[in-house]
Amino acid sequence: MTKHKNNKHLFKLDYTTFIITVTACLFIFALFIAGIFLMRERSSQQNDASRPLSLTNITYCNGEKLDLFVPQSAKPVPLIVYIHGGGWRYGSKVGGSLNLIKPLIQNNFAIASINYRLSGSAKFPAQIQDVYCAIRFLRQNTAQYNVDTSRIGLVGISAGAHLAVLAGNADNQITFKKGAYQNQSSKVQAVVSISGLLNLEAQDFTKTSNENMSRLLGGTEYTRKMASPTTYITAGDAPQLLIYSSKDKTVSPTQSTKYADLARRTGLNATLLKVERANHNLQPYFSITTSPDRKELINEIADFFEKQLDI
Repeated sequence: MTKHKNNKHLFKLDYTTFIITVTACLFIFALFIAGIFLMRERSSQQNDASRPLSLTNITYCNGEKLDLFVPQSAKPVPLIVYIHGGGWRYGSKVGGSLNLIKPLIQNNFAIASINYRLSGSAKFPAQIQDVYCAIRFLRQNTAQYNVDTSRIGLVGISAGAHLAVLAGNADNQITFKKGAYQNQSSKVQAVVSISGLLNLEAQDFTKTSNENMSRLLGGTEYTRKMASPTTYITAGDAPQLLIYSSKDKTVSPTQSTKYADLARRTGLNATLLKVERANHNLQPYFSITTSPDRKELINEIADFFEKQLDI
């Protein structure tokens, strides 16, 4: 009888110990879970602190919009304005070769990607007027975004490269600079052309490119010479990096090489960068990779802007 009572007492003691142990384990587990959530929250806050500021669909001039991406920085950062291609007929500020330029945010550049009036709705010089107006708008408004608009570079591809180089060369053309924010300068400090149409008078264009130029200029007083970046080259223009594919079937490589020769003879700082095994958009052309490859190409563009914009 005494033995039975002792066993019952032990059972009660073991059950109490079990409850205490389980409760302690649950408490420790709860602390562990809370610690994980706290670490995740702190990590998220750190990521937010380093994530670039993204502002999309900002209306700037003539109803056109731009997107602005600004890295976190203790001091104002220089700005690169990206101009899309598409034969002046189509395309937009998103997609395309913007993926070559957005990585430059990691190099402490702000990136603005702009739309402009296309030839279906407005003829030349509406497109270059929009580019210049975007530059003036950004100078007027981006101080609050920690952007140093005394250091602005342009980069464009194809028709966008035509507009970028034209903007770099033709800052003294009053009709090209009509529009708002006239209290601000339209001048830029560096230009990158990717597969650019640079001499519209040349005889090396495809049927499609010729049709696109006719749509751009048709019914206006402007000739191909008046719309060509080559017409306005001077020694004092912004330094330029001219990137082209040796296998480009859309825009002849001679558009870049002949332009560079003329620019150098004029005294303009112009650098050529040839990409092998690439198509018009610098994608691999029947090959696994291009030379320089995509990462190297991004680094070349970053190095150029870092040098010219004093990073």
